[in-house]
Amino acid sequence: MSIERYYEARELLESFFRRDLLGPVQADEVISDTWPADYYICGRLFPQDVELKQEDMEQNLMDDDFEGSDQSLNMCYSVYPSSMAISFSVIAGETRLRILASVARYIPMEIETESVRRKTIIEWHRDFTSRWIDVYTDRKYQEIELVHGLQLRVYLQKVYDDGSRTLTVAMINIFRKQMDIISNNAATFFQPKIQVFGEEEGKAVFIEKRMRVSLGKDPELLNLEMLYRHNRTFAVGHGCSAGWKSSGVTATEIFTEFLPGYELFQMKPASHVKGEILSFEFLGQNSSEVVSSGLEEMGASYEKWIEHMRLEIPTLPERYRTVASGNIERCVETLTRIRDGIHVLAENELAFKAFQMVNQAMLRLRLQQGGAGNKAGHGWYPFQLAFILQQIPSISDPLNPYRDVVDLLWFPTGGGKTEAYLGLSAFTIFLRRMVARRQGVPGGGVTILMRYTLRLLTLQQFERASGLICACELIRRENPGILGDEEISAGLWVGGGLTPNKRSEAIHSLQTIKREGFEALSEDEANPCQILRCPWCKNAITPQYYAVSADRMVVSCPNNLCGFNHGLPVYVVDEDLYDHGPALVVGTIDKFARMTWEEKVGRLFALNSNRLPPELIIQDELHLISGPLGTIAGLYEAAIDEFCRQDDVKAKIISSTATIRNAHSQILNLYGRDFRQFPPQGIDIRDSYFAEEAGASERPARKYLGVMAPGTSGNTLLIRVYSILLFSTRNLKASGFPDSVVDSFWTLVGYFNSLKQLGGAVNNVIDDVHGRLKYLYETKFRGAFPVGTRPPEYPEFDELTSRKANSEIGEILKRLEVRFPDPRAFDLILASNMLSVGIDIGRLGLMVLQGQPKSNSEYIQATSRVGRQNPGLVVTMNDASRSRDRSHYEQFLTYHSSLYRYVEATSLTPFAERARDRALHAVLISLSRHLIDGLRANSDAVRVRVLHNRVEEMIERILERVRVIDESEVDGSREHLYDILAHWENLASTDLVYQKYTRQQGIPLLTDRFNSDGDAIPTLNSMRNVDVECDVILEG
Repeated sequence: MSIERYYEARELLESFFRRDLLGPVQADEVISDTWPADYYICGRLFPQDVELKQEDMEQNLMDDDFEGSDQSLNMCYSVYPSSMAISFSVIAGETRLRILASVARYIPMEIETESVRRKTIIEWHRDFTSRWIDVYTDRKYQEIELVHGLQLRVYLQKVYDDGSRTLTVAMINIFRKQMDIISNNAATFFQPKIQVFGEEEGKAVFIEKRMRVSLGKDPELLNLEMLYRHNRTFAVGHGCSAGWKSSGVTATEIFTEFLPGYELFQMKPASHVKGEILSFEFLGQNSSEVVSSGLEEMGASYEKWIEHMRLEIPTLPERYRTVASGNIERCVETLTRIRDGIHVLAENELAFKAFQMVNQAMLRLRLQQGGAGNKAGHGWYPFQLAFILQQIPSISDPLNPYRDVVDLLWFPTGGGKTEAYLGLSAFTIFLRRMVARRQGVPGGGVTILMRYTLRLLTLQQFERASGLICACELIRRENPGILGDEEISAGLWVGGGLTPNKRSEAIHSLQTIKREGFEALSEDEANPCQILRCPWCKNAITPQYYAVSADRMVVSCPNNLCGFNHGLPVYVVDEDLYDHGPALVVGTIDKFARMTWEEKVGRLFALNSNRLPPELIIQDELHLISGPLGTIAGLYEAAIDEFCRQDDVKAKIISSTATIRNAHSQILNLYGRDFRQFPPQGIDIRDSYFAEEAGASERPARKYLGVMAPGTSGNTLLIRVYSILLFSTRNLKASGFPDSVVDSFWTLVGYFNSLKQLGGAVNNVIDDVHGRLKYLYETKFRGAFPVGTRPPEYPEFDELTSRKANSEIGEILKRLEVRFPDPRAFDLILASNMLSVGIDIGRLGLMVLQGQPKSNSEYIQATSRVGRQNPGLVVTMNDASRSRDRSHYEQFLTYHSSLYRYVEATSLTPFAERARDRALHAVLISLSRHLIDGLRANSDAVRVRVLHNRVEEMIERILERVRVIDESEVDGSREHLYDILAHWENLASTDLVYQKYTRQQGIPLLTDRFNSDGDAIPTLNSMRNVDVECDVILEG
């Protein structure tokens, strides 16, 4: 199917959208069934009203010196706006501009019906006006009457030293508010538009808008400005959005927009690297000499690109050259690391064998799961292969200087980050097994900790990782002589409400499920049946294929031809993970709070055993580890870092994200380490060598549309937007588009910033959207469907939120993959921010957001859930009463053309006083319990006095970390740690235990009740909810 058909379908959706909300449906239309101001809800200039929003124009307009700002601009921001305006800058010497102003009114006419019972009705006839006007750039103020009741006003805002100047052009309805609804509608103007040109046709006279933004001395902000320097802002709207036609550094036309749009192009694999060197088969079958030679060619190509970028630096503006040079040096460092990795493959037999096995495993997985084409057609993206190459030295040599550096994999959402670090995981597992086999020591146990923030995402990624683990296990079975006899397996380690903690719990739950079904499980009962289909052959797995033996729960594939018919190499019961130590543990970061409570958690780190500790830690979605969660996580990382250490060698840490700012500070506070970003940026965001911007025909582009409807409630706007999009997607089939195209837009994803917002939408969907759809079918767009077509019944919808049980969420995700024309396909799915984190349903192509999300990072993450496989459409409904929404709407083009530039910096302060109060004791107790012989068992808590000196050693380890992260907190942390120790020793005079399991046990050191009056220390069971709850008593 040609991608052009998807773009054509999207254009049809956008056409209906504009005609319904802004108009006109027809150029010479007559409206007879409603008021014009209800017929169209965007682009209305109402009669002047006294009710104005008292907002600071400086804040809303973002930039310029509005000398003697006119009330006409304030009227842009009234509840019922009477004006619209646009500000822009023109070059020196351009004294005259040409403006094309257009607008429509609807003229009421009384018409007598021809029915038996004659009555008078009002018809509204569209009256459109378009007029060319010459204005002058050297006049302080100009006023022109466009039509009766409507003025065009031009303000000269500022003249700069170079002779350029900033102007504002406003269109104002000067009618006063009328006393009756007919007169008010007749005095309202619709579909207003301002287009500004130079005096000479086609001449580029508009220059970048002057913004009053001080970058200060922040090199990161300066670097972002340099990288996005080609994305210029030529105008800002007031009460509307602004658009332009640009030829690079200048623009030939400036215009207003009420439904602004921007097409965001995806990144594609770099064209610099092509051919067999990316092929799994080539890399997995050829000799080290042949492979190393091919990889060296990639290194040489990267070096050539770097030198070309270096030669470009002198052509940059002076203020960019220092940061540009810094970027190039980081590229050189990356090149050196890649070449070091190639050298290791050439010289280290085991490392090369592990690398071959990785490629063989990836190829097997692709072919097994329906990959099309021949073997040579499957391979890496350039950035994935380069990333693995640069990590090989620090994985194969524990003393490599980059072992202690956090490598941050930064790539746009949907670009393939997961495959990159899964490939590295397989390399680490294979190499560890082979090295251990050669040295005659155990090579099994937990090798990789892969962590996520949300349980839903963790489940999805566990399924993806399990497929590769199955491929690795098949290779191990074929090579036991070098990989050993212990299976390569994966384990799921998440909160107790999702998976069982013990096998006895799994037995009870399985009996209930097999006897009465999933719905029979109680709300607090964990579900052991987390694997719904075989990760290798994709056959469905029912509860009948789950069984609990003496030492594990076994999940078998029902397919007799599958290599895992007798048991999958996966574990989902906590007790099984502790007993078997799967090579890959996929878990939620909050689960690590259990380190303080449970002795068995230490087994995941091979503590007090002859196994090796984890060697690789992968933290996905790093941008989410911020704020309160990040602060608490930063404390617990102090313990995790120590648990993974062996003979002063730490685990390698990989993080990944598509949206992050201030990464240096975040990673330092979280991990106490330096970091490197991969791929490093060059001098242009559109080309980092490993990836470059793709055209619309090369990769599906995502179209963003903005809508704001002042004078209309948020609920009404939601009903109108949902209705017209559902109407137009149903029209695709009637317009002759194939099912695959219809399916990509069939399911509308509604995204909400709060559960309260979403709850209100549910009622609207049930009633009002259905009624509006009927009106669109039968009245407003009558004739769009073949005669006799009936409006659809109530939309098939559900919600994807934390209000749903985990089992329900799994079923919803499964059903979301059902495609049109299957009647089970959802018409609509309403989602909270749960959707923004890692949900990957390729068929989704249509989303509506109610309001701008709280952060730009969330906006990027949420909207990138649609339009992954095929072109997508995202509509943002902006609330005119919220200044942030209005700002994004008025600068829609500026914002979306540099989307990743506006990601906010995050912060976390793990050793600040309030954070220490919350969890510092948990870190000290965890370290002491798991690293000191004699303190591990529950009853050993009482022995702290005897082991006082060893606990002091743990205190010093924590203080070492504080010195690295924030030296100013060392004294406070030391005092706090010794207070904790003193309290612990004071309690140790009794029959002290870490936690009470029965009433007969002694005094507990830990409690999960944060409002407890006892001596036990309130301690987190999870990092998911880190805020303290309090009771409020209302009297009277």
